[in-house]
Amino acid sequence: MNLCYSFTNDIYIQVALNKGENNKKYISITYSPLLLKSIEFFKADMMNKYINGSDLNFAFISNERARIYQEITTFINSLFEDDTSTYYIPAGRELLTLLSAQKTKIDYEALDLVNRRFMQFIESIQEKFNMGLSKVHQYYTIPNRNFNVQTIAKQIIEDMKGEYVKHSDGEYILLGDGGRKKSN
Repeated sequence: MNLCYSFTNDIYIQVALNKGENNKKYISITYSPLLLKSIEFFKADMMNKYINGSDLNFAFISNERARIYQEITTFINSLFEDDTSTYYIPAGRELLTLLSAQKTKIDYEALDLVNRRFMQFIESIQEKFNMGLSKVHQYYTIPNRNFNVQTIAKQIIEDMKGEYVKHSDGEYILLGDGGRKKSN
């Protein structure tokens, strides 16, 4: 069994379920040669730019990090031929999601750029879920989508066993039986 995510003719990621020793199953991830080559080239280019740490002015490190983030975003958009927003979801997102309910206690300046952007992104989209997951796409007018929004929303709602909504009194999953379960 395998699944191939084709972004362009030459840029793809293939995920396969393989059998190993003693019939153990494992996941194999294969990146297209051009994807690997492009990332390695970009990595080398970035390392060459910043090889001499003394060139960095630490008074402006926050601006420098934001500029690097923008450079990475531009590279990724070009590589995948997709200029929609790219969000890097940090590994500790569950903890950050729990913290999102206590926004006044978060010191954003103490967070690294990826976590800070993640929290800001979460905050920026929460109110758009007031009508539920199946209607959130109405806030984002994209003329040509390469997927069916309703099919994706339906699958997510089915997988979650209910529809996510954000109301002024909190976040909920609306269950199929008419009930609701508080999220976070």
